Amino acid sequence: MFLFGCTKYENLNDFNYIKINIPKYENKIFHGIVKSSNNANLSFQTEGKITYFPFADGDFIKKGQTIARLDGTLYEIRKKEEQNRLKQYVIQQDKQKSYYHRLDLLHKEGAISDNDWESAYYELKVLAEQIQTQKEKINYINKELDYNKVTAPYDGYIAKKYQSVGAIAKIANPIAFFISSEGFLVDIMVDENTINKLKINDSAKIKILDKNYQGNIAHISKTDMNFSGYVVKVKIKDTTNYLKEGMSADVYFNFKNDEKLFIPIEYVFEENGKKYIYKVANIKENTGEIEKTKITTGKIMNNEIEILDGLKNEDIIISNDNYQNITHKKIKL
Repeated sequence: MFLFGCTKYENLNDFNYIKINIPKYENKIFHGIVKSSNNANLSFQTEGKITYFPFADGDFIKKGQTIARLDGTLYEIRKKEEQNRLKQYVIQQDKQKSYYHRLDLLHKEGAISDNDWESAYYELKVLAEQIQTQKEKINYINKELDYNKVTAPYDGYIAKKYQSVGAIAKIANPIAFFISSEGFLVDIMVDENTINKLKINDSAKIKILDKNYQGNIAHISKTDMNFSGYVVKVKIKDTTNYLKEGMSADVYFNFKNDEKLFIPIEYVFEENGKKYIYKVANIKENTGEIEKTKITTGKIMNNEIEILDGLKNEDIIISNDNYQNITHKKIKL
């Protein structure tokens, strides 16, 4: 609704008036940019020479798939050595168990001394500890080997590759920028009138190039205090791996046509218990007629009153205070 004022007599602009203007949000398009819901700079947890990195920018990679690997030759050699040593300890343990069980039977019959029995028991215990130590060493080497590779944290694609095979990777130095394909967001800006109609999880329609998607509002926030408006993030799911960051998108919301109309109280007057307004009717060739029109009202908020019936979009009404100054029923627009 807009408020205007002017000084010419018998012209609409001579009086305080408002024109009912209800925005048609159902036809409004919000333009935005596609962004991934998850992204990360991928890096190694150790240093070394990259020996495996077969992917290029834009390549799709499944969750858990190895993206890159460092030279792990020394770790593999150490792992085999420790595994062989573990096998030897296990063989010795099996033999020692058999020997101990024989001695234990003889010890119970009093055929051998306590010292011999204790010595066999102690040797079995030492082997068990050595086996446990070997398993811990192998687990440690496996962790080191895991540090030697980078895997995809989720389904996605490489947006930017920073290093290639043969390069020396440093700890926490990114080798690629990885973007999730499991979910995308469209960031749009909306005004104060629109934000009052939106809430988290509201549905939306999104059009990107020639494809249509369904989405839901995932986030709403105020922009920087120096700017008016709100940021709305609409989440969509792409199961075709078609979407990419930076794509342009159009977003539509399903606003209901249940706009509540409020006008200033001074435009409403009461007569015999009924409420009226002065409306410009029968508009033809830039002229209209002033008519007293009965209305149905609702609640009052902040010096404004809700109109339930009697007014429609683009109706023009004149302030009750100005009506007494009109000498003719016709008025120029």
